[in-house]
Amino acid sequence: AETDMFAATKGVNTHKGLIFSMAILCGALGRASAEAFPQSPSLDQISEIARSLGADSMKDFAASSGETSGLRCYHAHGLSGIRGEAAAGFPAVINVGLPTLRQWLSRGVSLNDASCAALLALIAAVDDTNMIHRGGYEEAAARKTEARCLSAALRAERICPALSALNEAYIQKNLSPGGCADLLALTLFFHFLNL
Repeated sequence: AETDMFAATKGVNTHKGLIFSMAILCGALGRASAEAFPQSPSLDQISEIARSLGADSMKDFAASSGETSGLRCYHAHGLSGIRGEAAAGFPAVINVGLPTLRQWLSRGVSLNDASCAALLALIAAVDDTNMIHRGGYEEAAARKTEARCLSAALRAERICPALSALNEAYIQKNLSPGGCADLLALTLFFHFLNL
């Protein structure tokens, strides 16, 4: 899948973290479904299996010297990025993305707007290694604080305008919360599975 992505994007990493995460989660979902059959697996079961599967990826940090932006970020700042998220059972998705999405949906906003609010909450909560790679640690921390303030003051009618303005600011600074975008995709994956 990574090879196909790089071929289609002419070498640009648009969703490598999502490919990795979906492999872990699909494996966890399959195993949890088999173990729970004929019942449906719980989110906790899937998370626990994902934690077990994701733990192996943490060995990358000991074995590698930093050829990717994720590994460089780990060596410079101790942040384990999507590998750490998988090894922890995807807590940002379960504790931030999914509850935020469902909270806004329960208020009657569209799936698009609820997804935007969930993305903002993820940006506010996660040390996104892509943001750090693009803008540096201090810039990423400032954007995280900014997102936290925006998220705390968010009103239904302001979701899209707030995200649109944030998008413009990110474009001006060449920033991309790509890791959080991957986590949003995983949030929607769980949401549509009704977990």
